[in-house]
Amino acid sequence: DETSRHHYYLQLRDNVVRHGGGVESLHSRHPLHAPGVLSALLVLAGLALQADLGDFAEERHRPHAIGGYCKSTDYLPPHMCLDTNVLGILAAQHRDCRGLSREEAEFQYIREAVLLDAPLNAHLYRLRRTKNEQGPGRVLLAISARGIRVFAEEGLPRSFTWNNIGKLCFDRKKFEIRAVDQPEKLTLFSGCDDKSKLLLGLCRETHQFSMSIAPRVSEARKREEEEKKMLRDCYMYPARCKLSMTARSA
Repeated sequence: DETSRHHYYLQLRDNVVRHGGGVESLHSRHPLHAPGVLSALLVLAGLALQADLGDFAEERHRPHAIGGYCKSTDYLPPHMCLDTNVLGILAAQHRDCRGLSREEAEFQYIREAVLLDAPLNAHLYRLRRTKNEQGPGRVLLAISARGIRVFAEEGLPRSFTWNNIGKLCFDRKKFEIRAVDQPEKLTLFSGCDDKSKLLLGLCRETHQFSMSIAPRVSEARKREEEEKKMLRDCYMYPARCKLSMTARSA
């Protein structure tokens, strides 16, 4: 419904800012630093401005006016707001979305954010590599409906889908995860026992939620594929498509 969509959009927009903030945003291995992700975040910012402000208007939305027409930190991670021309860049992205209604802009924002190969549609936490490591940790743990992803400063992200996790447990501050098809386990550490318990509970609840909505997700994907096929057929065989639509309405 409209209210759920709007709140989902607001949560994802907030995740863009929060997940890219903090000390970890300064690391080149951060998932929101990848070149492909940076360009996608600019597109998302343009959609968000369209949803929030409507069509770009030169007289009202001058990027170099005193104070600007928006706060860049409301739409982009902190490290992307350091560019001196950030408001001009946002204005250009905003212009590209002209004509979209608020509902259309929010829907496109949600769709693009969910499909993006970055932990925007996920709960993000920092863990430690070793028991004696200081600070909140240099490893990012992303928990989503698809499973768990682990981002570290070195190497590629590791992904564990829910149906491929053979072991997932916390022993006080120690967190262990092992895939069904991998003999080696991944061990990380949290800052306290309570955080470990909360993370384990979140993993269980997210897994259960993922399983409960799986049939509906599968049905939605099936409908989407059918719609894509119909659009392809209409493009390649317009006469046949017109005949099919006439038969349906009869």
